[in-house]
Order: sequence, then C-alpha cells, then structure tokens
Amino acid sequence: MKTIKTSFSMPILLAALLAGGGILAATAYATPAGGTDGKPRCEARQGQDFQSLMQERRAQHLAALKEKLKLAPEQEAAWNAFAAAMQPGPRHAGADR
Repeated sequence: MKTIKTSFSMPILLAALLAGGGILAATAYATPAGGTDGKPRCEARQGQDFQSLMQERRAQHLAALKEKLKLAPEQEAAWNAFAAAMQPGPRHAGADR
C-alpha cells in the first residue's frame, strides 16, 4: 500500500522537473543576438564569412602549388584549366545533408 506522502510527492516532483526544463529551454532562445564582438550575427552571414575564408585559403594553396611546380610558360594554359576545375561549383540547397 502506498503512503499518502509518496503518492503526492511523485507528481509534484515530475511537475517541478517539467517546469524547470521549460524555463531552461526558454532561456536558450533568449540569448543576445550579438556575437562576442557585439556585432549582430546570423547564420547566413557566418556562412558567407566561412565561404570567403575557404576561398582565400584555396587561392593561397593554388598559388603555393604553382610556385613549387615552377611551371614553364607553355604549361600556363594547362595550369589555368586545372585551377578553374578546382574551383567549387554552385551548391544546391540541402546538398550537404
């Protein structure tokens, strides 16, 4: 036989846990819009920053590779074709999922 104390304490405990979880979930959406530098950010803008960074790195890598290869002038056309082929193409929405 259950005691009165046990039968009332379990639902109260569960209700308190649910309410606490709801409060914690609500605070996740209440974070400030600015980044660490105080400037407003959004996911789309951060993606553009990442793309520009990757484009810079790709250009640096290709320049270093070209310098190491020490291409002759007659090889320049083939190098340009290679560098163009190495550029990323347009991405379709949801292609990375």
